[in-house]
Amino acid sequence: MPRQDRNGRNHHTPLAKFLRRVLEDRRMSQKQMSEIAGVSESVLSAWMMGAYPSETVVGLKRLCDHTGESLSIALTGLPDKCLGSIEGSYLEELVFDGIARIKIERLIPRRRT
Repeated sequence: MPRQDRNGRNHHTPLAKFLRRVLEDRRMSQKQMSEIAGVSESVLSAWMMGAYPSETVVGLKRLCDHTGESLSIALTGLPDKCLGSIEGSYLEELVFDGIARIKIERLIPRRRT
């Protein structure tokens, strides 16, 4: 049975595992990680003990952006699955500084029930 703290939180959540892996892979301290995320060390410690962010999720997103990791993997341990798309099949690029018009076309027909 996974170890739990006195509040019943599981130390083996996907988020806790993710944070430990990033700390080890990037060879950074918890203090450095909390500074990157813009959260206190106690918030980071709570995440590592099994708590999930609510209003601090923006800090987790900031950490993921900084390290090039996926927020979905951080929170669930699983990558996003988008219907009708292939992971990595899009490119974001700044084309010009001005006004643009974007047209959206339905590529996959709506399911009829």
